[in-house]
Amino acid sequence: MKNIILFLIVVFTIQNVFAQKQRYFDENNKEISKRKYQRKKSESKYVEIQRDTSNIRKVVLRIKEGKLENKQQVFNLLEKEIGASFNYSKPIVIIYYSAKDFCSYIGSSSLYLSEEWYQNFEGGLMKNAQVKPYYFYKEVIGLEEKNKFIKWNNDPEDILEKTFFLENKKCAGFVIIAKTGDYISYFDEYLPEDVWRFAKKIKRRYLD
Repeated sequence: MKNIILFLIVVFTIQNVFAQKQRYFDENNKEISKRKYQRKKSESKYVEIQRDTSNIRKVVLRIKEGKLENKQQVFNLLEKEIGASFNYSKPIVIIYYSAKDFCSYIGSSSLYLSEEWYQNFEGGLMKNAQVKPYYFYKEVIGLEEKNKFIKWNNDPEDILEKTFFLENKKCAGFVIIAKTGDYISYFDEYLPEDVWRFAKKIKRRYLD
């Protein structure tokens, strides 16, 4: 009897070890070695994302460029939510907040909760691309302080999450869209200068 119990314990331990074996995936969902994964993770163009299972680790590209196949659906839903039409002669700049774990760059200091911070951010965006941003959220938790100075809009039918931020479960990001449907999205932590730079890039490439 003791031998049977010991055998079952050993079998269970082995199964558990194999079940918890770490697996690593790149931005194309291709399984890679741990060494290659760590090398990619160390590069600034990649960011590690959270998965539902603890033994799965994955990196994705921080910056993505593409063209919307459903641009009219995206535009219509967002315009309905904000109660206004976009100015299509300018870049559409969207700041996206996905969860209560706001990035360290914006959540660790009271400075980033101040009206002055948002004024400087929007002032820089106006100077570089002559446009003001729109703010959208996936979860309202954590936005109470930030709602004092800006208007946050709900992501209608999760269209922004599904289109640009499907794997962004922990932080903020932004996307800049031209009237043509061409866009640049930025995943995870960013600086105001990143928004200014890519808004200017979209403006020059598609709108000037």
